[in-house]
Amino acid sequence: MILFTRRQNTNLRLLISRTDARGINTNYIYNSDPLNRLQSVSFDTTADPNHNLSTDDPNYYLKVLDAATINYQYRTKGSPSELKDITQLSSVLTVGVSTESNYFDTEGRVSTKTLTLTSRSSYPLVTDYSFDTLDRVYEVLYPAEYGNGQQPRKVVHHDYDVASRLSGLTVGGATQASGIVYNAASQTTALSVGASGTNQILESCEYDSQTGLLASQTLARSGAPTNICNGSQTLAAGVSGKTRLVPQDAGRRKRLFFGGFDGF
Repeated sequence: MILFTRRQNTNLRLLISRTDARGINTNYIYNSDPLNRLQSVSFDTTADPNHNLSTDDPNYYLKVLDAATINYQYRTKGSPSELKDITQLSSVLTVGVSTESNYFDTEGRVSTKTLTLTSRSSYPLVTDYSFDTLDRVYEVLYPAEYGNGQQPRKVVHHDYDVASRLSGLTVGGATQASGIVYNAASQTTALSVGASGTNQILESCEYDSQTGLLASQTLARSGAPTNICNGSQTLAAGVSGKTRLVPQDAGRRKRLFFGGFDGF
């Protein structure tokens, strides 16, 4: 059983606590914020019957470990007339663990995200985002590779088709995905993985016309006509009436996943 406690407000009811089946209480603090923005989240594990177990106790693995308090800060305006969304998070502080800071461009989009671990404060993990004229992320500059020579930062580049669907992906200038083909439902039907050549993997998928679920998946190397994996899949009853995909060549003990999960 999960219990929720809400604070009555003139316009809405704010969630202030949540108690899960283990008795762990999650507290949501607003500090009377005029915009009802969440200010912090704390966790109370004292109701856990194993709370006082020491590390040398054989049942210590049953204990729900304590979690750090999380504090939130939001963007602020320099003047009342400034056009800025003050409901956007500027930083998230996990006490004693890390600080995540967001920096925004003139359009209010996150252009830089910095994650700094308290234990490694001299090695901030900075990620930069670049957008195209259609407001799509077309480049992501990954954090520096500390300890690797000149500490390079990989660039992940995205290409899009006319429907703004991903058509290609490169990492550090190396092709990772290309030739992506979609059906009318925008499901991927073909994909080339890796750089062109004999080792490139060609992937093709077919979908059930009635359910839209994945029906078959084929993988083959570009330089060899023989399929390295061919799985026709059928629907089977899963847990609680859910469906799952079962390869017909289950004797080979291969379970195929392509953007989805089975009932288990």
